[in-house]
Amino acid sequence: MEVFFKPGCEEMGGIITNNKAAFTTVLNGAVPLPSSMANSASALVGTSDVMLDDDLTVTMEIRRPAASLSDGMGEMARMFVNGMILEELEGADKLNCVIDGESMELVRGVDYWGSASARAAGEGKIAWA
Repeated sequence: MEVFFKPGCEEMGGIITNNKAAFTTVLNGAVPLPSSMANSASALVGTSDVMLDDDLTVTMEIRRPAASLSDGMGEMARMFVNGMILEELEGADKLNCVIDGESMELVRGVDYWGSASARAAGEGKIAWA
């Protein structure tokens, strides 16, 4: 499972950073990420409004694990990767494909990651990931 939070909670990064161990325990190893990191093709399992403080409520989404794709990846390449079984991606460092007559090589850690958490950790843009 992957867990994401909806925008609108400016304090969320600090809350997660200061309580990372608690989040990973409660969420079976997952750490909430901004919903902008979710693969739009991943299945939404559920949402919940979670009260973190007396005056702070945040909407959390639980999604099925899915590959995370680079922002610059074209639509056809996105469809190709999203059509693969996640386990097929786990062992692949590179994917070679031909889309509309164009040969492409997609590289793990550059073009795709096995999860949004792996992407967040690899890119280093989110401190708590």
